[in-house]
Amino acid sequence: MKSKLFAVTALAALLLAGCVQDVYQIEITPEDGAFRRVVTCWRERGHDPPELAPLPEEQLQRIEAAYDRRHTVDEGPKRRFEGRFENAMPDDVGGDGSYTRWTTSLGSLSYYVERFRGDDDLEADLAPRRKAADTLADLAVGWAESELAEQPGFGGLRDFLDHTLRRDLTNLGVYAWQAEAAKVYEEQVGEEFVVRFVQYLVERDYLGPRDVPAIYAAVGDDFRPLAGLVKRVLVRELEADEPVPKSLRWLSDPQRLKASFEEYVRTTDVYEEHQAEWRREHAEDPEQEPPEPADAIAQLRDHLLAHREAPAAAAVVEVTLATEVEPLATNGQWDAEAGRVHWARRLARHRALPSVCFAAWSVPEGEAQKERFGKITLDGAELAQYVLWYEALPDDKGRQWDAFLDDLSPDDDLQRRLRRFRFDGEPEYRPDLPEDQQPESRADEPRRLILQGLGNNPSVR
Repeated sequence: MKSKLFAVTALAALLLAGCVQDVYQIEITPEDGAFRRVVTCWRERGHDPPELAPLPEEQLQRIEAAYDRRHTVDEGPKRRFEGRFENAMPDDVGGDGSYTRWTTSLGSLSYYVERFRGDDDLEADLAPRRKAADTLADLAVGWAESELAEQPGFGGLRDFLDHTLRRDLTNLGVYAWQAEAAKVYEEQVGEEFVVRFVQYLVERDYLGPRDVPAIYAAVGDDFRPLAGLVKRVLVRELEADEPVPKSLRWLSDPQRLKASFEEYVRTTDVYEEHQAEWRREHAEDPEQEPPEPADAIAQLRDHLLAHREAPAAAAVVEVTLATEVEPLATNGQWDAEAGRVHWARRLARHRALPSVCFAAWSVPEGEAQKERFGKITLDGAELAQYVLWYEALPDDKGRQWDAFLDDLSPDDDLQRRLRRFRFDGEPEYRPDLPEDQQPESRADEPRRLILQGLGNNPSVR
């Protein structure tokens, strides 16, 4: 049961921000199908105001290898790198991404996406948590069998530890994982997850609302404030009569309860494996004190709650992307006056999920559309759909469609010409059939989009 204390306090510890972080300011400007990228970076220590320092030279050299040039900003600790790239984002912060632009005679569609650090192998992060939850539950079951197996009602207690507690420990690990992942999108949400899990414990009768202070009093690994809660749960699951039978009164002694559990842990494979691991790591320093049972439990706690180590410091990433027009879809903030999208992401040291920035936007070729249709008929989401359709065409059909468009003008009977167009080899248009009964054509999608955009154009007859 002590593991519940470790679990909640460790989850709260995940909320504490480090005092050292790296800062990356990234500016991306598309240029004729490629893009220019400028990254300014430095390290901050402390707060109000932070002390600035350059990134470690090893990191700077890794970034420089991907860029055209590097220089100091205002002779201070900040460093700036500039480069022009065709498609793939350079590996400066750590991650992966790309900028893609599809062009047609009627307009273009652009798409930016970038992952910053993190790890998409969710199973590799969740599996150790489940294993740690199972091991902690196994220890609880084994200890109860060694101390309480002769008590009336032990079957109910064993079932509780083997199933309910096991499930709740597993949920705790998932809560911790979700809290850290959610903090990417909202800084304060981690605190909410702590509150939500404490409420989870309240709803499942591990503790009552008035018992919550005992959790915080136990942050310093003082088991005494929590001992009463542990005793209450054990006695409840044993369905013991009140007053508590003499055979169970020893549960009221925090020191004896703690010593009993730790003594049992000493007899387990879990402790022996922990000792063996410690001996391997300290082979050159045999004078060190070997770990206690509490250390083995703490390691399980860390496996339950902590994300796998990431090979980088905590970081803040600020991205600015020039898009000309408001994006069709983005998870950033659009600045209409500047014509840019902004993102701000905080990257923690321990992360299961990466932070992802994306934006998609379309830009019409206004003059080309007016020459063919008399006005701009494709823009925004409709233009994006058109571009995607066009890009999927085989080359021969693309050439046939381009020739058809080049032959259009606002003086044509646009509705009639658009409705009658068919690619080579397709069934011809049937004037004797209603429009909704015409044979299917690969041109149905752009036909619908263009006719929709033409609307009440006077030239459409």
